[in-house]
Amino acid sequence: MTSAIDRVVSLLVDAGYRRLRKSLEISSIKFDFSAALIGGERALDLVLVADTARESSERLRQKLESLSRALDIVESRRSVTAVLVGPGLSAPTLEQIGRIARVLVIEPTSDIDGDADVHDKLAVLLPLPLVDSLSGLADSLGDLSRHLGKANDDPIAKELVTAATKGSEAVVECLRTLVQGPLTQLDEEE
Repeated sequence: MTSAIDRVVSLLVDAGYRRLRKSLEISSIKFDFSAALIGGERALDLVLVADTARESSERLRQKLESLSRALDIVESRRSVTAVLVGPGLSAPTLEQIGRIARVLVIEPTSDIDGDADVHDKLAVLLPLPLVDSLSGLADSLGDLSRHLGKANDDPIAKELVTAATKGSEAVVECLRTLVQGPLTQLDEEE
């Protein structure tokens, strides 16, 4: 399981989490997990990584409950996430742990050899990727021009497209002017 745990830790550290000592100490009580990490500048996450192959589900549940109580006593605002790496635990045990921590389970499968599977399972802890450039964003004016085709040469269409670059209020004003212009001319002719 160590390689899977190392992948989990590596992914979280790359995402800005900071690794703590293996033996976590809260209020002079030591808690031993395979790994412990805390969120970056803006996150109050405490992520605990446990190897379910090496530790009994009952002992793991007891440690997490004790840790939760210790955090309550020191009035910590950190949310606890338990990343359980290894064979799956029973549904009742997962439910009990889920009452005190967010639970992410990474079971050994043939797919676990790749970081993509681990990344998917840890997605709730990872930041969203930012778009590198604006080129992938929608070009609504370009789409409109392509849709209009030959009508782009029409003076009314040109006025409306130009107004569209200034916002919806400009389009409304342009339409008002375009409609009122001929009506005003008809009133003057009568």
